[in-house]
Amino acid sequence: MRENLEADFENSATQNAENAIKHLTTGFESSSIIRLRALLARLEFIQAQEAVLNMVRLQEHDYNNNWHLSKEHYNHTHNFTLWRLIRAEGYKVFEQFKDIMWEEFKVPVEWQEEQAQLASLPQTRLRRDFDPVKQLFLVYPTDVREGTWDYSSLAAFYDRLLSAVPESIEVVVLVKSSRLALELSRRRLRQRVQYVVHSELESIWLRDYAGFNMGSHLAKPSFYPKRIGDNMKLLHSLMGTDMKPLDLVWDGGNLVTNGRCAFISDRLLKHNPKKTKADIEQIISSELQVKPVWVQLPEYDTLAHTDGYMTFISENVVLVSTYSEAWSRKHPEDQQCVDALARHATTEGLQVIRILEHPDSSADKKGMQSAVGTYLNMLLLNDTCLIPAYGLPGEQELAQLLRQYFPTVVSIDCSELARYGGILHCISFCN
Repeated sequence: MRENLEADFENSATQNAENAIKHLTTGFESSSIIRLRALLARLEFIQAQEAVLNMVRLQEHDYNNNWHLSKEHYNHTHNFTLWRLIRAEGYKVFEQFKDIMWEEFKVPVEWQEEQAQLASLPQTRLRRDFDPVKQLFLVYPTDVREGTWDYSSLAAFYDRLLSAVPESIEVVVLVKSSRLALELSRRRLRQRVQYVVHSELESIWLRDYAGFNMGSHLAKPSFYPKRIGDNMKLLHSLMGTDMKPLDLVWDGGNLVTNGRCAFISDRLLKHNPKKTKADIEQIISSELQVKPVWVQLPEYDTLAHTDGYMTFISENVVLVSTYSEAWSRKHPEDQQCVDALARHATTEGLQVIRILEHPDSSADKKGMQSAVGTYLNMLLLNDTCLIPAYGLPGEQELAQLLRQYFPTVVSIDCSELARYGGILHCISFCN
């Protein structure tokens, strides 16, 4: 659908313009007609440029590590940047043409709405979790191994998750092999789904190494192990956008934002020892266009991702964790940290809703802190809120609370997934 629109884009605009000129030319050439013909010639030239670039841009590639390390990946990225700039130029030229047609001759010239959306550049703004979702990206766990961890046992959970995602959203599933892609396609888990083969997949935690969605481009920080982060450079191509490096070592889960302020644990400072705090703040404010709010999370939390402790459900409403009295007595640092987090949010003028969590340290896997019993690592998909469930007390009350903000609230058993240390937000990436 998108490719067809792109192919027809300039043809439709040019034909529309030519018809309008024919309507106006009655044996004379006014200065306005001469200007219109010049703009029309420019549109035709832009159309030819885009056709050439599309020959490269729309080619299929074998997205493996060798491709990303080669000049082909550089050329592909450079080609896309040129295509985006030329498309924007075409939009500006047509706007000039349209303005002259109306001001001089009172003749309206319009594109179809969907074509106009394709032509205009997306707004540069850090994506928020509660923003509209058109695409959801996931990594299917079968045959994906990260060190000693083999995520294949999570396949049944992913099948349930795919079924729970609203059909209005296109799901792009990255899979390890063409055999698996064919198998999943035959099972017809949902209608709007695309399987993309990527043989270098090593982790399911897409949020952490995909980068930050800026609308007009993907801001890509470094991730360690470096090969995992590098292997996800194809994401910007699947999104149809550009990619720009972000000169920081940064896990994507360590950022929760409403578009104005971004809550980040101070662990980011430790991950970038060669930069000062002022340097890091300058990079964040200039590249992501948000104000960093530094928070301290429990020292034993090896990841220290803020998306495990809070989530925005609207621009001014944020959910923040709290714990039972028994847990707080045993782990006072946990309660102190989330209370401080809530105070930071209040200082930023936000409405804070505290959510009771039930951490279960007995569910820890060897070498990994469990996320069982935590709820705020949820997934917001337009009018639907997907929340983790573990069969623990208070889950029905949480669902009822969220129904005040979302027409549809779906609870998904995340017990097995959470034992690996992450939940719904961690495994997803939205566009």
